[in-house]
Amino acid sequence: MLGDFKAAEGGDDPEKGVFLLAPVDTPLTKLWYQTAPDGTPYGRKRDVAHPATFEKLALEGMGDLDEIAQLMRRVPANAMLIRGALEKGTRFPVARIANRNSSDRAFIEAPRRWLMVDIDGDKGSPIAFPGDWLDDPEHWACEALEEHLPQEFHDAGVVVQFSNGMRAEGGYPKMHLFFMLSRPVWSWEVKHWLGPYMAGKVVDEMLYNAVQPHFVANPLFSTPSTS
Repeated sequence: MLGDFKAAEGGDDPEKGVFLLAPVDTPLTKLWYQTAPDGTPYGRKRDVAHPATFEKLALEGMGDLDEIAQLMRRVPANAMLIRGALEKGTRFPVARIANRNSSDRAFIEAPRRWLMVDIDGDKGSPIAFPGDWLDDPEHWACEALEEHLPQEFHDAGVVVQFSNGMRAEGGYPKMHLFFMLSRPVWSWEVKHWLGPYMAGKVVDEMLYNAVQPHFVANPLFSTPSTS
């Protein structure tokens, strides 16, 4: 289920650092059924059982946008990204613990040069994608980016991943935007930087701590239940 990923070895590089964690046999992506009772597609996300233990998976790195794009195509359904760094002396499998006061914490805050922004549009978003948005997804991704992020992101290189909740028939934007920054930044810096854009609850501020899951795996599909 983990594809070509293997148990990771070695240290943590803030320029490329990313942790991919996988609880055993627990999908972390949204499960889409073909139809709901009213005939429309719908989905649900399978949550991680608590407490859960996680394995670390090896990556080639996230040193540039090409590497990020390649990674997004390969993340298995039972894996997620986090921003944190491994606490010295920690061995896998581990619990996803980052409490600074905990004696058994596994992850600590660390600066990262890569940045994921989660735009989760709803009624608070001034933008809604039209029904034909798939004819020009790049245009509509740029529209949402420019509406919800500060000027310095508008002309930057970006990897766009439409999240599991983005519907083919249009609607409010639901996207993951990946950027490579000019230097590694701490989570508190990101919150300060993007704070005004998080106020509307469209840009998700919860990503910016050591162990918050970044759900980036492709969705799973199933036939509807007959019960």
